[in-house]
Amino acid sequence: MSDEAPRSRAQLRNFVNAEGKISVWPRKQEARRLVLEYLSSFFEPVRAYAETEVNLIIAGKHDFGDVPLLRRAMVDCHYLERTRDGRTYTLRSGESGAEKASRRPPTLPPPASGGRDDD
Repeated sequence: MSDEAPRSRAQLRNFVNAEGKISVWPRKQEARRLVLEYLSSFFEPVRAYAETEVNLIIAGKHDFGDVPLLRRAMVDCHYLERTRDGRTYTLRSGESGAEKASRRPPTLPPPASGGRDDD
């Protein structure tokens, strides 16, 4: 068993508060992917979500007030797949978040004010 899972949990605590809400959008790509992996865990595989449903899930899991930033990052980093018309989202399956993210380096939005440099 590797040290990666405990290290990841420790890193995640830098960005998720005691209520389990994402409180800070990290500056570093690796930490952003960790936060997005956490956020993706609240979506069910195979289920199709309307954009309003995705927004509600994201809104309930963060407290810095930027649903569009997180929604776009989840699509750009291949955690969610969006139909061409933008109406339906599904959780991508079959590969880990790291594998999804490594297929194409995404350009993630800049950190919101108050972003952290922590790993």
